[in-house]
Amino acid sequence: MKKIAVLGDPNSIWIQTYVKEVLSSSYFDEVVIFSDRIFNSDEKQYPQNVRIRYCLGNKVSYICSLLTGFLSEGKFEYIHIHYINLRKLLGASLVKWRSRHTIATFWGSDLLGKGSGELKSFTKYLHKIDCVTVGSKDMSEYFKNVYSEELTKKMKVVRFGVSGLEPIYNMTIPYEKLRDKWGIAPNKYVITVGYNGSKRQNHANVIEQLKMIPSDLTEKCFLIFPMTYGVSGDYIDEIKKLLSSSGYKYRILTDFMDYDTVAELCCLSDVFIHAQDTDAFSASVQEYLCAGKLLMNPNWIIYDELKNNNVYYWEYESYTELKQLIIHYLSDGLSKDEKAKIQANREKMYRMSSWQYIKNDWQALYDETGM
Repeated sequence: MKKIAVLGDPNSIWIQTYVKEVLSSSYFDEVVIFSDRIFNSDEKQYPQNVRIRYCLGNKVSYICSLLTGFLSEGKFEYIHIHYINLRKLLGASLVKWRSRHTIATFWGSDLLGKGSGELKSFTKYLHKIDCVTVGSKDMSEYFKNVYSEELTKKMKVVRFGVSGLEPIYNMTIPYEKLRDKWGIAPNKYVITVGYNGSKRQNHANVIEQLKMIPSDLTEKCFLIFPMTYGVSGDYIDEIKKLLSSSGYKYRILTDFMDYDTVAELCCLSDVFIHAQDTDAFSASVQEYLCAGKLLMNPNWIIYDELKNNNVYYWEYESYTELKQLIIHYLSDGLSKDEKAKIQANREKMYRMSSWQYIKNDWQALYDETGM
């Protein structure tokens, strides 16, 4: 019987999705999540072969509960740490003898957002791990700069899938009906700006450029600002004020959107403007590309995964150039060749990032680690 122990937060959408897509299939007979957070079972459900054991309290309580849990559970095939911190690494090193193999997965901020001192404190525990995974080439390069060649040899790039690609790729509602459903005039170009309400999306910088576009072109546009999370009331007021004097028809989205609603937004949009200072290959960027929409992305954010797969999009090196690209798009549209390339993005992104394909990479990792 294949049995796996997951050290992570069962409330996390990433853990929930990973367990559903990779672990709770026929690949594993039993999944035990060791959690230092109380699980909100009223809102979320796990498959029947998934159990949760609590390791609550301070570091000492956590370690004691983890030891007790592993002693009573019997042997595991794998221990898999999701989102790295010192407590989980210490705990995993103490219960390693109850498992055949151990894997540690950095999610992003647990690597890129930590100081070198804290990351160095992970070193002796990472040496005890059989395999370490990161989610992107950028994370891989960062890892190599922090850790030794010996640890780097244990490191592999294995990405999480994007759950939102499934309803986008399989969208059956025609473009025109989506526009009608959302109350958007059929003769308008829909330009979506950013994917959340954080200032890091640089909405204001984009709006300032949009305001400088000639009025005969602005009349062709309908702007959408998804700001459903990561936002403060003051910031929304600031954006509303900028938009009220812009001359554009627009909509700010603040209500929660499920995957189906996000799919509708991606599919009814024509252009997605991304303007963050940094980005770790966000799901939203991938979703608009999978929907066959034109991405305008700053050239200070380099997506090696897209370039290596010949995914087509427009780049700009300044906000002034972004304005020129928008004017060009509104005035001249896309060439036949550009349209074909953008449509080809749909299949490329689905094969690159859907769980339908990504889960095979994770299952191969388990097989390789178990060799």
